[in-house]
Amino acid sequence: MVDETRRREAYVRSEHFLTWATGATEPGTGLPSRASIGRIAPRAFPFVGVVSVVACPLLLVVFLAARHDVGSPAVARAIAALYFLGVVPGFVIQRYVLRLPVTSPFETMLSSMLLGVFLTPVLWYLVNLAGVALVFGPMIVGLGVAVPLACRWHRGVAGRLRRLVTPGDVPILWVALLVTLVWSYELSPTEHRDGHVVFVTPWGDHCVYASLVGELARGVPPEQIPFIAGPKRAGYHYMSFVWCDLLRRASGADTLDTYFYIALPLRYLFISFACYLALVVRFGRLRAVVGVACMLGFVLYPTSLFMHVLLMYVHWNYPAAFGIAGMFLVLHLVSLVSRGNHRPLLLCAVLVSVVLLWYKANHALLIAGAAALFSAVVLVRRRDWRWLITCLGVSGVLVGMKCLEYSSADLRASLVTAPFAFVEFWWNSKEVYLPIWWESPPLAILGEGTTRAVVDGLPALLRFPAMLGLCLIRSFPIPIGIGLYLVIGCGFARVRSRVQAFDWMAVLLVVSSIAVFVLFPVQKEVMWNVVGPGFSLINALLFALMGPAVCRALRRPYRHGRVVATITTVLLAAVFVWNGFALRGKAFWQTRQKCATLSEPLYACFQHIERSTPTDAVILQPRYTSGTSFAPVAAMVTQRRVVLECGERLSMYYDTAPIMSDLSAFYATADPVEARAILERYQVDYVVTDTSAMRLPAGEALLRPVFHCGEATVFRVERQETASVRTARRG
Repeated sequence: MVDETRRREAYVRSEHFLTWATGATEPGTGLPSRASIGRIAPRAFPFVGVVSVVACPLLLVVFLAARHDVGSPAVARAIAALYFLGVVPGFVIQRYVLRLPVTSPFETMLSSMLLGVFLTPVLWYLVNLAGVALVFGPMIVGLGVAVPLACRWHRGVAGRLRRLVTPGDVPILWVALLVTLVWSYELSPTEHRDGHVVFVTPWGDHCVYASLVGELARGVPPEQIPFIAGPKRAGYHYMSFVWCDLLRRASGADTLDTYFYIALPLRYLFISFACYLALVVRFGRLRAVVGVACMLGFVLYPTSLFMHVLLMYVHWNYPAAFGIAGMFLVLHLVSLVSRGNHRPLLLCAVLVSVVLLWYKANHALLIAGAAALFSAVVLVRRRDWRWLITCLGVSGVLVGMKCLEYSSADLRASLVTAPFAFVEFWWNSKEVYLPIWWESPPLAILGEGTTRAVVDGLPALLRFPAMLGLCLIRSFPIPIGIGLYLVIGCGFARVRSRVQAFDWMAVLLVVSSIAVFVLFPVQKEVMWNVVGPGFSLINALLFALMGPAVCRALRRPYRHGRVVATITTVLLAAVFVWNGFALRGKAFWQTRQKCATLSEPLYACFQHIERSTPTDAVILQPRYTSGTSFAPVAAMVTQRRVVLECGERLSMYYDTAPIMSDLSAFYATADPVEARAILERYQVDYVVTDTSAMRLPAGEALLRPVFHCGEATVFRVERQETASVRTARRG
């Protein structure tokens, strides 16, 4: 009887709630009537944005904690750090320092977060140089509390949240979350296969990046973060690792968890939001959301039918994500120039583009050039000479600082100025992004033979442009088609109409990327290393513009009849269904590429070093007679500095011959004195050996075993005591 009474009371309460929410119910059911269903949406619709802005971060926290076994409090603290390290500092800079024009609250929040992400690590670096690093944390927390109080954000919180994220802003939140979940599904750097530990991080780059973050975690200054013995300063873009170290400090997680399971997923959020900001002013919300989905979701290349270089490049190169996001942020700032108050916008665009030199120098060189040229043209046309000098002066000073820093580094790439050298390499290589037409004769009208024979037979003045044109057509078929459709069918960047700032800047970026292939210095050992980012920028920009093109293609056929509209819709649907299968294969399977293979005992030794040795220890890891080295893997797993052994890989950046000679002598000598001198020269504290592949003839007198697993052993180097030390011990 009691249960029946409670059931009736619950039923009455639910009926009263539905009556209040809808205004009417179906007789005898307590359910909304058909006439009142339309009244539910107007009352619930304003709260969609509030629910989404709360639900999306929570779902991301739950996913990362459940999928990758990261503590949910650590992920939640990292998400909260986006407010303290991104939104608040960025808001102060753009509202009170630079006084940028006011946009919608949602766009202001996103742009503030991205601006803070780029500038807060620079501030942290400057504070460290000044020796007052202890004030940074309290300053950021105090700023995060003081700014809302000063701006009175705490008054009318519900109404402010509804205005902050309107229902029209909701789709980008869910699309960004979906893209992040898809590309972050497979992030674990190791797998156990057949008694071995297989490292599946692509090309070992993430091993190097995680090692650099580990150096920062040990307090090594950013400009001195090479994790190998020998070089003291590295000419590298390291601010992305400073940002990762800030996330580590905020989340409380260890270095590897922070890098792989927090920092790597967040890069897709940054790219998504930056792309949305770049497109929304020019094309509107819907087309901007579709553009984000196309840029990060249109793959269609697991079968090698097409090649989307952006996704591959962002996947295995962490700093590249900051270069792509920075390009879109610059586009967003430029697109606001037509709204008035152009001076702070151009200055901020130039500042962000040059700061990218410390995040991804390859991208920054062409983005900064395009931003400086655009700013110069706008300011000259307005005869604003003072701000022209200011913008170019800021750009010149920062570029000069980076050049001085790079020239003073002893670990840097050797560049050679050789116009068309990369084009020649691109033409003659079958392994750069996509193969050239080798044996097909599409240019038979120019003569007999294959395409390559025809082009190679042209005069030099015609040969190089022909090579460049064919390489571009072969490597960018879809982006070129998107660009032509936008220009011809959508009036994009037409001179006869009033061209918007976004159009001009987009054209400048594409032209700058193509000019990079021709004019940039090259690295002889790795020809594509310097100019390769041009591929990702072209793909990022034109695949983002695929969103407006698709929306236009879906809307336009309806003017030509139902048949044309049906055929167009079916074709586009087929393409995107096929792309869905391709995305599933690429994101969930093909990202698991083998980088290196370690035996279980050797991996256990590396884990022991990480758990049981001082953080400033120097490790000498196994080196086999075949030349195989696990230096990046050892540095990542142990989170310790290692002695350089991958001499062939890094010889293009640093003279590794003396180190390689010393190590060969250490493994070959039977003289303990010579072996000790080599160990002390590189300040080695622990030596890891695999007895199945190597021997240490002089090791017994110098090394003391501290951990053993299978055929792998960790030895501690016994330091030679001086007379004063022995006297002190006896006393």
